This record gives sequence, structure tokens and C-alpha cells, in this order.
Amino acid sequence: MTDQDTTVATSATATAGEPVRTPASVRRAARRRRKLVVSGVSAVVVVSLVGAGAAFAANRGSAGTYRTATATTGEVTQTVDAAGTVASAARADAAFSVAGTVATVTVGVGDPVSPGDVLATLDLTELEDAVESAQETLARAEQTLEDDLASQTSSSSSTATSTGATASSGAATATTPSSSASTSTGTPGVTQAVARTSGASTVTQVVATTTPSATSPSAGSTSTSAEVAQALEAVELAQQALLDGYDAATAALATSSTSVVGSQEACAAFLAATAEDLASAAADPEDDAPDGVDLAAALTTCQDAITATLGAQSDVDGAQHSLLDLAAQLDGAIQKAQDALAADQSGGSGEQTPGGSGSGTGDGSGGTAGTPSGPSGSDGSAGGSSGAGGATGPSGTGSSGTGSTTGPTTGGSSTGGSKVASAQQILADRAAIDLAEAQVAIAQADAQRSTLTSPIAGTVAQVALAVGDRVEASSTSAVVTILGVDGYVVETTVPLTEVASLAVGQETAVTVSDDPTVRTGTVSSIGVLSTSTSSTPEYPVTIALDPQDDTLYEGSSAQASITVAGGTDVLVVPTSAVRATGTARTVAVLRDGKVTDVTVEVGAVGQETTEITSGLEAGDEVVLADLSQEIVTDEETSTGLSGLGDSGTTQQRGQMPSGGGGQFPAGGTGGPPSRG
Repeated sequence: MTDQDTTVATSATATAGEPVRTPASVRRAARRRRKLVVSGVSAVVVVSLVGAGAAFAANRGSAGTYRTATATTGEVTQTVDAAGTVASAARADAAFSVAGTVATVTVGVGDPVSPGDVLATLDLTELEDAVESAQETLARAEQTLEDDLASQTSSSSSTATSTGATASSGAATATTPSSSASTSTGTPGVTQAVARTSGASTVTQVVATTTPSATSPSAGSTSTSAEVAQALEAVELAQQALLDGYDAATAALATSSTSVVGSQEACAAFLAATAEDLASAAADPEDDAPDGVDLAAALTTCQDAITATLGAQSDVDGAQHSLLDLAAQLDGAIQKAQDALAADQSGGSGEQTPGGSGSGTGDGSGGTAGTPSGPSGSDGSAGGSSGAGGATGPSGTGSSGTGSTTGPTTGGSSTGGSKVASAQQILADRAAIDLAEAQVAIAQADAQRSTLTSPIAGTVAQVALAVGDRVEASSTSAVVTILGVDGYVVETTVPLTEVASLAVGQETAVTVSDDPTVRTGTVSSIGVLSTSTSSTPEYPVTIALDPQDDTLYEGSSAQASITVAGGTDVLVVPTSAVRATGTARTVAVLRDGKVTDVTVEVGAVGQETTEITSGLEAGDEVVLADLSQEIVTDEETSTGLSGLGDSGTTQQRGQMPSGGGGQFPAGGTGGPPSRG
């Protein structure tokens, strides 16, 4: 009887006066109908399981307790997935190489530019002022050298002895009117003032001479004057020799520096060879390095370059020692000239003719002398005393700057006089000129760098400067950013666990943002310094996209899949059949009804299959699961959905599964096999 017939019968019975069916009885009838439906579905499931069981049994081992698979040849690909951002392959952040104030900005965002196009300029006023300042410094350095050289050949100055000399140093100015020079005995005297300009200072040398008295011979006899002239000429020759020696030492040092750079370049090919290449070359001199470099020839070239460098450095050492000898010779010539000058000025009598009175003024830091006075003596010594840098004389008063004047006007000798530069000072002056010349060259070059130009062709993406801005040299913020037209790259990072498998040139598939288009590219660079701020190191990787006509946006997100290993027609097994124990890999092989663990070498690890490079042969039967082991279940925490619980672990594509693959976790038999 059908449900419809039952319904009709029930209605007829109710019409005949029998009790009406209650809702409870209706529910019981509905439950009976559902049982019938469930029974039918169960029958279908049983039939399906019977078919599946037949298929499963076809692949069971001879013992009937293992799920197995056959090692066979196939294709496998191992990839490393990474997320990154799109950037232009050619990007330039142009900045001024010198500091200054921005005068003009000639481009805006979106403007196309070519190499050499002007982007902005600096105010030239500051740069030109810097050139003038450097040139003034050079002029002062040159003048200082001339003054110091002149001090060594002056007939009115001495480092040891002088007669009637007044000197001033620094910015001091000493003057003595000639009308004030007279002798206490009435013998007329002559005072000669010689002015010299040194940089911003004017120095007046006062040379006091007297008319020889009747009791003292002439201070400048013919024979003595000739000795002075000869001594001064020797000083001039020593000066020129010292300057020539300085130039020679400087040239030798420049040659040595060039030689060092040349030797580094000459030895680069040899030093680039690996230890293995060197060992191979030692065993077979005819063997070349893998890149085609003749190691024997490269070694010879390197040795010759090093020998030349050592020779150049030896020349520098010799030139420097020679320079020291020339400096000593100049100092000796200066001393002889001073001795001859002192002897010429003393006159040899030892008698003192009282000098006149005079005054000296100066604005230096010499202090103020007292009012010295002292008797004249037959030995020509002068009485009186002075303060620091003060002036002394037998009967004179005055104040002084940094210079001093001592001694009587005739006869005898005393310490003081204008300062004579040493050979060491001459060398320092010459070095100061070199430095000033370099500063002039730098200032002139800076003035030529006042124009900022585009280094590449592309489109202006950012202008981070404006007219009137003060910019620093090589700023990282005040820039004009240009995106080139040479394509795009994807910049990403890869963790330490995967970076070792990467190599430059590996093929990569890239998808950008929401665009489903798969673009191709290759790994172009792999960084060796971690960019991660956490305890997990990550390394930068750059992927160069293949040329395309599409326009991509700077900073767009991208997904990259890098193929790190794989091949076709290679021996593969299911990944779940491979067990990992530390660094070792094993596979359970079923042979003659017995299971044996075999150590294998693996190649590419794909998502489903793994390449076996050694340990197995095609046709070997590998065990995926032992059906006799029970499946372990955790009734308290299990969700009933294997692999979807919180306790599960995430396996990244291309990595070996941890633990022993190919077994049921544990528990009852007959369940689905685990993939490890």
C-alpha cells in the first residue's frame, strides 16, 4: 500500500466514526518512513564500499595488510612560494651632489625625461663665493712660502745673533721713525725701515746701522761681505733643492698609489680562482680554470704587478729619505749664513758705540716692556730688560707687539731679531699650497655641479624639493624620483629554511594583485644579509619579470612561485612514502611479503610526489600504510575533521613531511591512509 492509499484509508476510517489519529501517531509513522529511506541509502553505501574494497584489494600487498604504491618514472616540480611587491627595474633617485639652495625646479610628476635632461638647479652665488674663498686661501699659502723663503736669505735677520735689528711677527706692525735715530755721543746714525706685505699683514723690518767710530773697524769689510753673499747664495740653492725634492717625493707617492690599484686589478683574475681550481692547476699546469682563465699566466701577471708596486713603494721611501737630507742641508746653510751675517755686522772690535733712542709699537701679544736702561760696556753687551716680546736698548723706551729688538747699534751682539723659517716650515708651506690647490679644484667642480640632470630615461614619479629649499650634498630625501622604462621586478623575502634552495636564473611564475594573468620571470639576485627584525632570518630576493607591454604600478602586491628543482622522466614515489629522520630519508619497501626500510636520496619534493635519485628502482613496491595498525583518536579534543583542527601543522609546498610518512596515525583499521 502506498502512502497515498494509507492516507485515503485513514480518511475513510475517520469518516466511519473511528478515532482520529493523534499527532504522536503521525510522528511515529514519519519515523518509520525515514528508516525506510535510510535503509535504502545504506544499501547504496554498502554497494559503493564493496566496489572500493575491490579496488583497494587490487593494490594491497601479498600479505594483505599494507597499502602500497609502485615506484615509477614521472614528472615532479618543487617550488618556493613568496609574496612581494612590484618595482621598476630601473629607478633613479636623483639628488644634488653638493649643498646649496634650490634656485629652479624644471619638472613635475608625470613628466617624461631623457638622460641628461635638467631637473633642477642651485643658486650659484654661494658656490662662486666658495671658489673665491679657496683661491684667496691659495694666494695666502703661496705668499707665506715666499715670505718664509725670504726670511732665510734676508741680510737683516738672524736666528742666533743680530745687530740693531727690529722684527715683528704675526699681524704686528713695528715702526721707527728715521728722525729719532741718534747716538749719545752725537755720532749720526741711520735707521732704515723695510716694509713687506704677507697676506693681510704688513711687516716692517727696521735695520739700524751706525757710522763706524774711530775706534771700531768697518762692520762690512770686503772679505766679510763676500762671505755673506756666498752664504746667502748657498741658502738659495738649498731652498730650490728642497722644493725639487718635495715635488719628486709627491710624484713618487702618486705613482705608488696608481701602482697599488693596478696590482689589485691585475691579481683579480687569479684571486677569483677557487681552491679547487688551484689544486687542479698544481696537479696539471695545462689545466685552466672553469671560466677559461689561464691560472699560470694570471699568476705571472699578478706577480709582475706586485713587483712593480714594491718598486714604486721603494722609490717613495728613497724620495722621502732624500727629502729629509735636503731639509738638513738647508738648515745647515741657513746657520752658516746667519753666522756670516753676525760676523759681518759685529765688525770684530767688541767696542760699543751708544745708540740713540727709538720707540716701537705693535698690536700683537707681546706684552709691554718696562723702561729699560743700562750702561754701555766695552764688551758690547746691552743693559736693560724687557717683558715678553718687549723692546730693549741701552737708552730707549717703548712697547712692542710680538717682535723684539735688542742690542746696541754697533759692536757686540745680542739675541733676538726677525724669525727665520726652518726647512721644516718650508715643507709645511709647500704642503699647504697643495692642499689649497686641491680645495680650489673641489670648489670649482662643485660650482659645475649646480645643475641636477636625469641619469636615465623614464617618467618623473616624485619631486621632493622646491625653490628656496636648502639641500645637503647627496641627500636621501631631497630627490627627484624617476621610474625607468626597462621593465619591472618583484622584490620579496625568503626565510632561511628555503633560501638555500634558490639560485640566480631560476624560473618564476608571478601574479600581480587581482590580475589572474600569470607573468614569467627569473631570479636576478639573492641577498646574504637578513632583513628580518625578528628571530627568524629572512633574505631579500629580486625577481626580474620578462619584458611585457603591460603597465604595472609601483608597489603593487605580487605572488611568486619559484621553481627550485624538478624534472621529467625521473623516478618518483608518493611523498607520503618517504620518511624523514633528521637529515636521513627512508622508504619502506615490500619484497617477498616482507617490509624493509631502505635509505634513499631525494631530489625535488613536489606537492604529491618526490623524486628519488638513489636507493630505489622502477617497479619497487613501496609501503604507504600498514593496515594492521590502529588509528589513535582523541575523543576529548578531536573535531572529527582530520587535519582541520587547531593542533594540525601547516606543511609548505615543496617541503618534506616531518615524521614517518606512509602509516596510519594509529587506531582502528580500514580507515583512509595518511599521506604523512
